[in-house]
Amino acid sequence: LFPSISLNLTLPTPFFSFLSPLPAPFTFFASPAPHGDDTPTCGSWATPCATPAAALAAAAAAAPAGPAAVWLAPGVYSISTPLSFGGRPHALASLAGGAVTVLDGGPTPVGRLLEFRGGETPATVVAGLTLARGFSGLDSADPGGGCVLIDSASPTLADLALIGCSTCAPDFSTCNGDGGGIAVRNSANLMAGAVPLVVPRLLGVSISQSLALSGGGLHVFAAGLAFSGLSISDCAAILPGVGMGGGLAAFFAILLGGGLSIS
Repeated sequence: LFPSISLNLTLPTPFFSFLSPLPAPFTFFASPAPHGDDTPTCGSWATPCATPAAALAAAAAAAPAGPAAVWLAPGVYSISTPLSFGGRPHALASLAGGAVTVLDGGPTPVGRLLEFRGGETPATVVAGLTLARGFSGLDSADPGGGCVLIDSASPTLADLALIGCSTCAPDFSTCNGDGGGIAVRNSANLMAGAVPLVVPRLLGVSISQSLALSGGGLHVFAAGLAFSGLSISDCAAILPGVGMGGGLAAFFAILLGGGLSIS
């Protein structure tokens, strides 16, 4: 259920010395230890943070309402607490692409990897990453969205690969929630027939080997969703008798886009 993650990475030492700094205001950087270190003043090009959470916190302190960007150097970042944006128009992106930049919940996952619960708009962007082995089944507020939960928000997710995400524990001792890869919830007034003007966007996103009670790859409820180049494969819904949508389940939903592949 939760595949092994093994990357053969040969990184320059230090990695940042081989790149030109990006001269933008409120730009922050993270690189796995030993290159990065979560000191109170981390986040600069010269002294990157070791974790995405620390770099996002530095961005939030510097730009509590305005735009900021967090760039991740290649490597595997262990995620034990969901990364969140607090409604801020911030971006989290890789410097070298998702093939070598991974957010990983670990072989015994402890939580989902990303959540958007603060009214984020499309200006909040996550791009160019692999998201692996997220597990949301212990979230008592909403156990859906094994790797990503979008609730009353409209972020942009681009060029992401989600693999081995689940709302079920590896031993199936706990199995709650819908949307093994991504769960999308609650666009305002959609249940009353209003069409949301701003919706989450999935651009070039793939979801594979993911599991949930319903919507093994993607679950959309009372929400709108726009997508382009969305691929869902090898996912399953396991709720006995009523599990629906091994790849995709959508209820009271508006789906906009093209380039959808489910296998």
